[in-house]
Amino acid sequence: MFLPSRALSGSRRHRLAVGSILTPFLTLVGVALSATAISVSGQPGPLLGFGSAAFSAYAVAWWSARYWYAAFQEGRSARPVPEPHPWPWALPPVVLSVVFAVTGIGAVQDGKTAAAVFSLVFATVLLLPVVIFLAVMLTLRGQRSGPPATGAGQAASPQAPQRPYRAWGTID
Repeated sequence: MFLPSRALSGSRRHRLAVGSILTPFLTLVGVALSATAISVSGQPGPLLGFGSAAFSAYAVAWWSARYWYAAFQEGRSARPVPEPHPWPWALPPVVLSVVFAVTGIGAVQDGKTAAAVFSLVFATVLLLPVVIFLAVMLTLRGQRSGPPATGAGQAASPQAPQRPYRAWGTID
């Protein structure tokens, strides 16, 4: 299931409507996946897959509920309600890629080459965007921190004093 990260953005009314739809829907999906995981409890592969998918559905449902609550509380109190972090949107692909990687490694150990190749390639396809995103974020964080600090032996460059500023213009 794909839910865009901007699903709960927009006006307060839109966030309330979408949040009140997503929360019970994803909770029901989590319950259905949990029931399926319990029914296949004798087989470790499907149990791991359905259990991790249920965990992802519960995590996104919880995040949707928090987002809905933030939209619901908006304007009700004097202090602003902080919006939740978007981390659960990355959780389902990571969990699914781990499940496929574990399944692929298990298939390699059992000697099932075709299933192993499919599982490992699919895990890589799911995990590759997450790895690229993390690499870009780390690169941007490194660029944002600026140049390294000047050492004690280096002279600091003199800076020109700032000119005074008034709301109606600068002082000449």
